[in-house]
Amino acid sequence: MLIPDLDLPHVTLDPGDDAALARAIEAGVYAQHLIDGGDTDPRLPEVVQLGRDAMEQLAWVGIRMALKYAIRTAHSAGLPAEELFQDGCVAVGEAIRRFDYARNFRFTTFVHEYLFRVMCDGGRHRLGHPQVSRADRRAARQALRRMEALGVAESPALLDTVAAAAGLSPTATRRGRIRMVPLDEVVHSPLLGYEPLTSHDMDFLALLLPRHRQVLQLRYGLTGPPRTLVQMAALLRASPSTVKRWEVEALDAARQLLRGERTTAAAAYREETAAAG
Repeated sequence: MLIPDLDLPHVTLDPGDDAALARAIEAGVYAQHLIDGGDTDPRLPEVVQLGRDAMEQLAWVGIRMALKYAIRTAHSAGLPAEELFQDGCVAVGEAIRRFDYARNFRFTTFVHEYLFRVMCDGGRHRLGHPQVSRADRRAARQALRRMEALGVAESPALLDTVAAAAGLSPTATRRGRIRMVPLDEVVHSPLLGYEPLTSHDMDFLALLLPRHRQVLQLRYGLTGPPRTLVQMAALLRASPSTVKRWEVEALDAARQLLRGERTTAAAAYREETAAAG
């Protein structure tokens, strides 16, 4: 979606129009409910269509507001306008569903509150790209040329050493080597700091309780074919609901271990389990 290519209808609301449109939407929803229930009144389809037309008018009013808010927020906060506009359109749809004309609020005021909250939450669209300056790139090039002159292979530790010996900032040098690549592109570089994954190392399971470890192994096929809850219930001599509860507990414990430092998290997990009995 490219904002410059949009040609939105210009719809304005005079005082009282938003309440009238909201009543038409309400009537259309109820008419559709009657049709679904088997009512054959020939006037009901027309009421439904009037409700849809009213909803469309409110939508265009809200969408134009979303476009204005998205462009303004993108310009001031450096965020992508297209993503903000899409969030705004979703917020407009939610506002239309929740708008209550009986509370004496103007529809534009109601939409403003929804759009304001969405734009305040727009920071999640930041991709976390590091701010790499020209000096960072220059430091990285100088460090790499020094490594080539020495005839040594690239590595993170050696890059820091060479940069420090050359009077360069190791942090700036590492930052200058950052490259953003598509997710579907496979990159193999010694500077990545890890070897290509050739096997599944599940050693963290040894830190779990025996029951949790067994449940994960059976459920996800870590030591054989994956089992269903019914199959696991027969093997573990428990009900499927109990096995499901064990699975949830095991996953929570595994996430706790993987999120934190291994030994510290394992000790805290064991202490918590012992305290719980």
